[in-house]
Amino acid sequence: MSQPPLWPAHLHHFCLRTAQLEPQTEWYSKQLEMDAEKLAEGSVWLKSSQRNLILSSIDGSNDDRIERERLRFAAYALDTLEQVPYFDAWLKQRGVERSEKKSPIFANDQISIEDPDGNTFIFGVPNKKETKTPDRLPGRLQHIGICTPDIDRLKDFYIDVIGFRLSDVVSNDKGTISACFLRSDHEHHDLALFKASSSRFDHQCYETTCWNDIRDWGDHFSKTKTRVEWGAARHGAGNNLFIFVRDLDGNPVEMSAELETRRYDDKPGIWKTEERTLNLWGSAWSRD
Repeated sequence: MSQPPLWPAHLHHFCLRTAQLEPQTEWYSKQLEMDAEKLAEGSVWLKSSQRNLILSSIDGSNDDRIERERLRFAAYALDTLEQVPYFDAWLKQRGVERSEKKSPIFANDQISIEDPDGNTFIFGVPNKKETKTPDRLPGRLQHIGICTPDIDRLKDFYIDVIGFRLSDVVSNDKGTISACFLRSDHEHHDLALFKASSSRFDHQCYETTCWNDIRDWGDHFSKTKTRVEWGAARHGAGNNLFIFVRDLDGNPVEMSAELETRRYDDKPGIWKTEERTLNLWGSAWSRD
């Protein structure tokens, strides 16, 4: 089976808006052991060996706007610069709407698109060469999750138009989808979609090297007096171990281990909408 020009790609960084830029910068610097660098437009680049996140300011007077616009963009690294023109032509043929947003830490030759919910996704090549050397506390930025009121439309867009593959789908007995997990390389998913009442950012995830790393992150959060909100537990879809904490804006931050891998043409798994799908060991979070 021929692969679309998106392949392979992986989540490199994303940009979150916050009404408390300095406190959030301090939180990520301390909790995720990331160095902060101020960028020209006033945003902050938080970085470590395998973690990249950009924080930008937003007016805090409108809670609905903050929730709706929390995710400024998500940026996926293509494997080579040679992919860029082919992927660009692929998207033009499919009439994909473009966005004016650009990533300051990608090379100028980047592609910025807008999905049917208004989320911006950027595809390009990082200015700084990536490393496979783990941080002191390993945790490579691996995926994000977003919520949508029309999950069928968004799923079809990312699979049929952009070129992601479906790894697992979660639905009830009537076939109504509540979640799906998409991949753009060999890992089980680097984009998770959840059905909810509104379009919004859901969570961020960092993949560690083993179960012992989850223990070490738990000990680290204990020392910094950051509460583990969910876990330790194991997802059904993806079969990964995890814990969750929240940043100062309430954004869920997941530390994961042992995420499944898939071949390009593997058929998707089918899961039932029930608690066990999200947590084989116990209770699960729900989304409104």
